[in-house]
Formats: sequence, C-alpha cells, structure tokens
Amino acid sequence: MADALATDGIDTSVAGSPAHALVLCAEAGPFAVVLLDWWLGQSTGRDFAMAYRLMVGPAAPIVVVTGEDDVVAAAVEIGAAGFLRKPFDLDELCDMVGRFAKGHSAASLAAPATTN
Repeated sequence: MADALATDGIDTSVAGSPAHALVLCAEAGPFAVVLLDWWLGQSTGRDFAMAYRLMVGPAAPIVVVTGEDDVVAAAVEIGAAGFLRKPFDLDELCDMVGRFAKGHSAASLAAPATTN
C-alpha cells in the first residue's frame, strides 16, 4: 500500500503494531488520514481507535481497511470517515487517501501494519 501511495506522491509512515502507530501519531503527526486494519494481531482496530481518540492534538480521519463481512458496522462503530474492503484495487486506495490528502498541507498518512 505504501508503495502505491508513494507513486501518487503521498508520503506514508507505516507502523508494525498499534502501539507503534500511536507513537508515530504522537511524534510524527498530524497526518492527513490513518489507514487502519481491523485485525491487528492481538488487538483490533477498535482498540487503536479508542486510544487514538484520547490523544491530545488534532485527530486525522480514520479509514478502516478490512476483509470483514460487516466492514460498514466496524467503520461506524469507531466513527471512521471511510472504509475499504479487502481485497481492493490500489487505484481505489489512492483515490480514498487522495480525498483526505487534498485538504492537508503535508500530504502524509499513518498506517498501522496490516495482516492481509
């Protein structure tokens, strides 16, 4: 995903875990958007979103990326701004992120590691 976004001129930061993603958001943000896989090893996107919303500072919109059947319910549950159902086309990913990046001065995003 990061390579496809880089091809579109969007800088990315990729985290290997939800904890790492929270550190990135605190230290390297603000980001234009956070791409969030719903299943993150031992935790879920819900866990990350709850911790992320408690952070001080501006919160980027979250886009849920998942293969879950009920992706809409997952996105609504955490107040996500959008969702992408796996598998998705990389153009669809770039279009979704591009919509958020347009209004952001530093077009960059954070993406907790996905588990495909």
